Amino acid sequence: MATTLLERRQTAGDLLFWTAAAVLLFWGLGDRGLWTAEGRWAEIVREMFRSGDYFHPTINGAAYFDKPLLTYWLIAAAAKVLGALDELALRLPSAAAGLAALWGLRDMGARLFSPGVGRAAGWMLLTSYGFLFWARAGTADMENLAAVTLAVAWYLAHRERPGFWNYLAFWLICFVGAETKGLTAVVVPVLAVAADLYLRRDWSALRDPRNIAAALLAAGVYLVPFVYAGLTRPGYEESGLALVFRENVQRFFQPFDHKEPFYVYLYYLPMLLLPWAPLFLASLAGAPRWWRGVRDGASRAAPETWVFLALVLVFCFFTASGSRRSYYILPALPFAALWMAAGFEHPAAVFGRWAGAALRVQGGFLALAGLAALAAAAATPLWERRLGFVPPPGLAALVAGMGLAAAAAGAAAAFSSRRLGPGGRARAAVAAAAVLMGGYFLGCLGLLEPYRTEKPFALALKRELAATPGARAAFYRKASPNTIFYLDPPADIPVLADAAAVRAFQEGPGVPVLVSRRKYLAELAPLGLDPAAASLAEPVRPWEGRARRKLVAWRLRAGGGR
Repeated sequence: MATTLLERRQTAGDLLFWTAAAVLLFWGLGDRGLWTAEGRWAEIVREMFRSGDYFHPTINGAAYFDKPLLTYWLIAAAAKVLGALDELALRLPSAAAGLAALWGLRDMGARLFSPGVGRAAGWMLLTSYGFLFWARAGTADMENLAAVTLAVAWYLAHRERPGFWNYLAFWLICFVGAETKGLTAVVVPVLAVAADLYLRRDWSALRDPRNIAAALLAAGVYLVPFVYAGLTRPGYEESGLALVFRENVQRFFQPFDHKEPFYVYLYYLPMLLLPWAPLFLASLAGAPRWWRGVRDGASRAAPETWVFLALVLVFCFFTASGSRRSYYILPALPFAALWMAAGFEHPAAVFGRWAGAALRVQGGFLALAGLAALAAAAATPLWERRLGFVPPPGLAALVAGMGLAAAAAGAAAAFSSRRLGPGGRARAAVAAAAVLMGGYFLGCLGLLEPYRTEKPFALALKRELAATPGARAAFYRKASPNTIFYLDPPADIPVLADAAAVRAFQEGPGVPVLVSRRKYLAELAPLGLDPAAASLAEPVRPWEGRARRKLVAWRLRAGGGR
């Protein structure tokens, strides 16, 4: 009877988890306009549909093979199923990848520790800011994270049954994942597997001919799209394989952009784990013990040792790269969530002397976050006076409700240890995190969407061009993929490099319309082009400190001026 009741509770808990995951990942997924990076994926797929060429990605007709092809194909497939290429189709593959990553992480936790640890890790990953942000974004990052998690989960499930087909499945997951963003989908699972092989003192898999053959076959599958692309369009300006080397090898050893200090991941990783950063930092209290276990052979068989070592190796790999961005470290999130969740089952091992206080600190942080939300809601009159920001109807009430619920749940996790017990306190902390993250992603961002300006500008420009006989548009200096996507032009839009090109554009037939970002206004001023003379301009809000990326459009007349 007790077992049946426990099973029912577990089933109800699993149903609640997957329902919450579906809501947090898919609710209102297509309601917001494109943000900066998404425009590249959206425009590449639009141009694939226009040209019928799915192997040679372009943006405004220019070759753009910086990322492999698979994410574009997934977006195209979603658009075909939904009947439209829009924001929902763009983001649907990332949200589905988020579900896959959650499944893989829960399976890892259940195999290494217990189903309870897997469930806890799933909840922590689901309610972390970095995971939800990228799972709701139309880029390749969540597909990459999902491939890493699924590959490691597959290895843990089949490591006691080595064989060609199990090896091949592992390598295929890795290399298919590499077709989404890059070779980190191969390197990170290999690092995790290497940590396990080291701790088990068993390197036989590396010498197994079946493993070598499977890896080579999967690598061949990975190369097929690049080879086909290189053979089928000789005039295409970029080589996919050359860019694989540039983006994965050269960027690592000789970075050409995204150069940040070597220590950035010390704060980027906790930031991505918010609101779980306090618990993660507390979990590092047990790190010296596990590091001694790794070095001296003590506790080698403990799963916590593997999780800790895998996390350290992944962190060191991304830190060693000369090119660093906050989201590069995303593949470390599942390992961090698993490490924290293991502390619920073995608190002394993971949290050390902080075992009794870790959840109280985390609960206190969530309660403070809730109180901060309440204070922000109460300060809405100050926003208008100081910043000129008039909150949309319902925002203050939503933020206040989020804050009140999170503060209550966080306080329960922090102070109600006797009444709730460790399991109840953990559930209270998860509830507070879910309220904060859900309220922000599903509520606040939607209410704030009308204040964003790029999509309305692009749609207004599209209407103006359609209503003006003979209108033809050009960009100054640099094209905007987001704007091009919303304009949906039948042909590429010219990009003018200098003032002489603008004058030549003016002298052409029809009605010339020039589009530029504000950061180039000084260059256009000698031509009589300033925002006051614009036919269309993105609004600059009073609270926006930088408006350099805002777009302005002028309807020009032949011979100069507008």
